[in-house]
Amino acid sequence: MRLTTFEKFVYYDDRPEYPWHVCVRLQFKGSIDPTAAESAFAVTLKRHALLTSHIKVINRSLQWVPAEDQLISQASKLLQSDLAFPELEYLNLEYQIGFRVVQSSSDGNLTLTFQMHHCCVDGKGALEVIGDWLLAYHQACADSESDITLPELDPSMLSQRNHLGFSLWQRIKMIPGQSYGLLGAGEFLLRTPVPLLHLASHSEIKSKIQYPAVLVHTFDSQEFNAIKEFARTKSCTINDYLICHVHLAIHQWRKARGEGNLKEWIRMMIPINLRSSFDDKIPASNVVGSIFIDRRGTDMLNIDQFLLEISQQMQLIKKHQIGFAFLWSLWLQNLIPGSLKKAANNNQCLNSTTLTNFGKVFDSHPLTNQQGVLGAGELRLSSVDVMAPIRPLNQATFAVCSYADKLSITLHYDATIIEPENAQSLLDQLAINLPQSIHLK
Repeated sequence: MRLTTFEKFVYYDDRPEYPWHVCVRLQFKGSIDPTAAESAFAVTLKRHALLTSHIKVINRSLQWVPAEDQLISQASKLLQSDLAFPELEYLNLEYQIGFRVVQSSSDGNLTLTFQMHHCCVDGKGALEVIGDWLLAYHQACADSESDITLPELDPSMLSQRNHLGFSLWQRIKMIPGQSYGLLGAGEFLLRTPVPLLHLASHSEIKSKIQYPAVLVHTFDSQEFNAIKEFARTKSCTINDYLICHVHLAIHQWRKARGEGNLKEWIRMMIPINLRSSFDDKIPASNVVGSIFIDRRGTDMLNIDQFLLEISQQMQLIKKHQIGFAFLWSLWLQNLIPGSLKKAANNNQCLNSTTLTNFGKVFDSHPLTNQQGVLGAGELRLSSVDVMAPIRPLNQATFAVCSYADKLSITLHYDATIIEPENAQSLLDQLAINLPQSIHLK
């Protein structure tokens, strides 16, 4: 089975120093049954073919090839770590499969960190896989009697994952709306985004760096409800509000370090979930596009006006389905031999940061109770944190999700450029801004 254009782009851009990994950390109360866990991993992996495949070049074409049973069996076993957010190794899809789970313990919590390759799945796909594992684990526990079954999947539909649920005629009808994206494409090419920290003014950190370098901040239910209420009063979405304040926090953080000036463009990449009912039965894969929100320090002098402009821009993006434009651009580049690989290996700063919102996780899962807490066997899921990959010159990514009425924001930063205390101050700036803006109103 051939790779899609997006999968090719990720494959070409993937590298050990900056791996394209999607990571999800689950913290539980209770003890895990290792035998049931590994049995559930085996059941889950059989359902999702891309996670049990290699990438090989066959007849000058990149193809998914089923992996050996031994590799799949190894991936079904829990690895052990002493770290709350464990150090993770590079997943090389030429020799390995894109799935690994690491178990650790901290402060009486059991932690499972799921690591998946972005060639195989996007963020929503990763959550789908984890949701299947939780159901399979619940079924495998000896004392669990449940008639809940795993969702039905149709593996044959994987070959249609590049169609994004649209017929040829439907894709043609999208062209007029996509013309709005031409304006954005022009701005994208004319503007020159900068990294958060200019490399010339910051020496590279040479000591051994743990991957991933992450920090997490969690807003409790009271704070999260206040954020939701504030967004409602401003007639904007929580995502609009986060886009605004991540941009603002970056501006304040850079300014405090004498970095750059008010006229430099900070480009934020935002992944967009493109799933429809068509995708309900497709095994986990990538059904994601991207948009880009460019802003300068001069755009943030009036925070209310700034939020309004972000909200209006996001409404236009949704109306015209601009999330597809990035995929169309990759498709066009793929028509020119070697162009896609060249674009992936571009040494320029294409975006300064990333903000990805996984939304509510496991809220509609069959094992989630009325209080929003998921239980599987003897395990009770207490928190969920998600992580987005960093890229060269994209030195920090923000990943957001909500679970059990709490909001988690994970900062994944390039530890070869940004020192831990500087990364913490960036996350702290965002954490301070969000409740402060609500309080001031």
